Amino acid sequence: MSVQSLGMIETVGLTAAIEAADAAIKSANIVLIGYELTKSNGVITVKFEGETSAVNTAISAGCAAVSRIGEVYSHKVVSRSDNETSDASYADDDVTLLV
Repeated sequence: MSVQSLGMIETVGLTAAIEAADAAIKSANIVLIGYELTKSNGVITVKFEGETSAVNTAISAGCAAVSRIGEVYSHKVVSRSDNETSDASYADDDVTLLV
């Protein structure tokens, strides 16, 4: 089994988060983990995982799509994340987007 990378895009607003998830999924072979509501100013984190190159492609596509309609607060790729890091990304309060 190959080691997966973790990708995250933080957006302002749910519409932008859904747009990021939709563009990311359509651009690369990744698995959507879900989204997490942060505790400040409507920032929502969309999380997904896959091969490092696919996650980088998905981050680029998701950020580009959000930039057309809203604001990207931040984005990050954790390449070849450790199993404990991956486990932490699956929080109990995550919500899976149905895109």
